[in-house]
Amino acid sequence: MDQQKEATASAAGCAACNHMRRKCPPNCIFAPYFPATSPSFDYVHRVYGCSNVGKILQSLPVEQRMMAAESLTFEAEARIRDPVLGCVGYIYLLQQHLAQIDRDIQEAEAQIYTAGYQPPPLEQHWYQMPQLTTMTMQPHHEQSGRFSVPDSFDDTAG
Repeated sequence: MDQQKEATASAAGCAACNHMRRKCPPNCIFAPYFPATSPSFDYVHRVYGCSNVGKILQSLPVEQRMMAAESLTFEAEARIRDPVLGCVGYIYLLQQHLAQIDRDIQEAEAQIYTAGYQPPPLEQHWYQMPQLTTMTMQPHHEQSGRFSVPDSFDDTAG
């Protein structure tokens, strides 16, 4: 049963080869990134074209191709949804959310300040900073020896 599914999947080819109505070769550049069940290749094809996507994928190292395919898919879907702004629309929307969050934080801090809230002193926290007096280190002027500078940094060497 599993062999029939694998044979059907390999016969179906990738989404790009199905779209171009050709047999998917064993070394197809699209197959690992756009499987036959991928509905997003249609968007990628409409925005970039099969030839351009193939060129982009071939120009990249193998370890970066998956991320590039995901990026192309995201950008194509964004461009289809919003032909004017595309991904920039998402970025702008996220910037607006971030600005609103910053305003909310500033407002909350102002309310806390006007309410007169004072944080407890550090000693009352559950964590304690180590006491600097417990560290034993000679003061710099009492240290013996000279700091050595590598030859490449020595300004006396001509």
